[in-house]
Amino acid sequence: MPDKNRSQRTKGRVLRVEVTLDAAEKLRDLASDTGRSVNAILVKAVSEIVGDAPAFFKDDLSILTSAIVELNAVGRNLNQLVRLANKTEKAINIDAGLISQVSERVGKVSSAIIVIAERQHDRWKQKPSG
Repeated sequence: MPDKNRSQRTKGRVLRVEVTLDAAEKLRDLASDTGRSVNAILVKAVSEIVGDAPAFFKDDLSILTSAIVELNAVGRNLNQLVRLANKTEKAINIDAGLISQVSERVGKVSSAIIVIAERQHDRWKQKPSG
């Protein structure tokens, strides 16, 4: 008897995939290395191949979400400084060290985003063996 809860969870179709023993072993290794199930990796791969939005793994998604929150905070702070600068004719004293810290932090967030993007790209540029 089909599991009704499963079909409601996946909201899709079950596909049977046949691969070589070597490919199956590599999939299991990848799943083990990434802490994901083989199914999660296959669903991600198929989704990206057919043109769906990139499916990020939860840890990458968590990093991206944190980066967006942090960049939004930096943006708000910079907007407040610009508003203050535009309201007064006097020179505004801004701590150069603070600007340097903000710049460093934005650079680190940017680097984290680049790492995630490169990981996504590297998954697809690997040449199949055999």
